[in-house]
Amino acid sequence: MKQAVEVTIYGQQFTVKTEVPAAEVLRAAAFVNRKIEEVSAGGRLTDSLKIVILALLNVAGEYLKAGDGSAVADPQIEERLKKILRDIDRRCPELNGQDCP
Repeated sequence: MKQAVEVTIYGQQFTVKTEVPAAEVLRAAAFVNRKIEEVSAGGRLTDSLKIVILALLNVAGEYLKAGDGSAVADPQIEERLKKILRDIDRRCPELNGQDCP
């Protein structure tokens, strides 16, 4: 049975409807917040979208390196992550101050 879990990510409130235990959702939200804080602590970026995108890139990179050191065990997940990274690269080259469409 799905439950509603309230989380705050980067200062924004979200209600997550899930069958996953609330503790796991809160743990995931805390992880995301830590990754965002790592990026924003660098002080290089001020645009919140770019900060979150760079944090996502960091998480995706770490995820892809997990396991055997080079790839994700589930090929469908790996392909989706690669597609997301290609889309981000295409829309935000180098995240070097250019505006993302």
